[in-house]
Amino acid sequence: MRPIREIVRRKLFKDTVVYQVGIFSSNAILLVTSVILTWGLHVNNYGVYVKVFAIFSLFNFTGLFAGGNAIVNKIAEANAGKRYDEIHELMGYYLKVLLLMGLGIAIMGGAIGPLLAKLIYGRPLINMAVRLVFLTVLLNTFSGFAEAVLRGHRLMRHAVGLNTAQLVVRLALISISILMGYGVTGVVVAHVLSAGVSSVIALVILARVRRSGEANIPGLSGMVLSMFCVPIGKYFGFAFLVSFDKYLMRLFNVIPVFLLGRLVAGDAAAGYFNLGLHIVTALAAGLLGLSMNILPYLSELKGRYDIRMVRDRFLKITMFSGLVAIVIAGGFSLVAKYAVLFVYGSEWLPIVPLIYVLMGQYVLSGFGIAANNFYIVEGRIRFAMVIKLVYLVIGFPVAVILIRGYGEMGGAIYYSALVGLMMATYLVDILYRIKKSHN
Repeated sequence: MRPIREIVRRKLFKDTVVYQVGIFSSNAILLVTSVILTWGLHVNNYGVYVKVFAIFSLFNFTGLFAGGNAIVNKIAEANAGKRYDEIHELMGYYLKVLLLMGLGIAIMGGAIGPLLAKLIYGRPLINMAVRLVFLTVLLNTFSGFAEAVLRGHRLMRHAVGLNTAQLVVRLALISISILMGYGVTGVVVAHVLSAGVSSVIALVILARVRRSGEANIPGLSGMVLSMFCVPIGKYFGFAFLVSFDKYLMRLFNVIPVFLLGRLVAGDAAAGYFNLGLHIVTALAAGLLGLSMNILPYLSELKGRYDIRMVRDRFLKITMFSGLVAIVIAGGFSLVAKYAVLFVYGSEWLPIVPLIYVLMGQYVLSGFGIAANNFYIVEGRIRFAMVIKLVYLVIGFPVAVILIRGYGEMGGAIYYSALVGLMMATYLVDILYRIKKSHN
């Protein structure tokens, strides 16, 4: 009983419980949102919606250059060492990059977004929707900024509150759009408006945290002034590496959508693949509370120069999350057909075989939940990035062959094999290095 009491007292456990409660709430909201979208748009229009956001995801370079996880890592390390000037500097850097990237992406998307869509899919999408969706980046500036700051300070209750509020606002606006019959363009407008409202909520939360003294955070004017006091080059290198690695993971998700849109007639195939992947990803709700806490937790341990503890905690987290993933995957596979039929209706039953295929990568991702964070903390993010690049290059012609021959099922086979191989490679490498360091 004593080890259990010690685990319960740890901040990691408490933060994980807080995040887990928020994540279950968030997933319930996301489930309702997906049901409203699939019922309101139906298969073909839902496929168009998926394609619009795949374009947005590919050319949203904010995550690529801003480096959210890198900032979380650095703030957590600086907070552990009580280096508050460094924290303020990091905040100024991150806010500056987010604003610059948001402005640039909004202009680029408005000018050439429809052309990019036509080049990728070989046929035009809804021009207005493709232009408007890129405004989301600029309007999301302060919500993205606040999330990184709150996670870096391990203020998980506030981070969960911000995320939940964002999803509630988005659900409300999407529901209104669907009820009014505005179609795909209306849904995109709802996303854009919810981004602006979310940034307002984020500023309110940061102001409350500052007044309560829970973290040493400057006011809005102080944040803006700090933007001019730090050169972008000071943190750009590390932030870019961490973000580029995350961007490569985004390519894993959007490449099947692009190829389905290009190689398969109609819009239904992209919609089937996306919804199947969305459902399997949602199953990770049982692990996301732990996942979101791993990076700041391991970073704080590194900030205290406790490298041995970092490795010990990684092994325990890996085994626990992997076993949980096996249980969740097995249980959901038994009821997948009935769940899809009950929630989404008979027109979406073709996604059930896709779910079975995608479960393979889900289980391996459970075991690898801490792998990428481990590479960030250990300063070996280049290795993780190279592995992703190699698998993307080698896997692309395989994806073309599979999708040409098997449509959305080919996309699911490609994605599951790609992510599964990547996670297996990470785990073998990390476990080998940990064993070697103990010898």
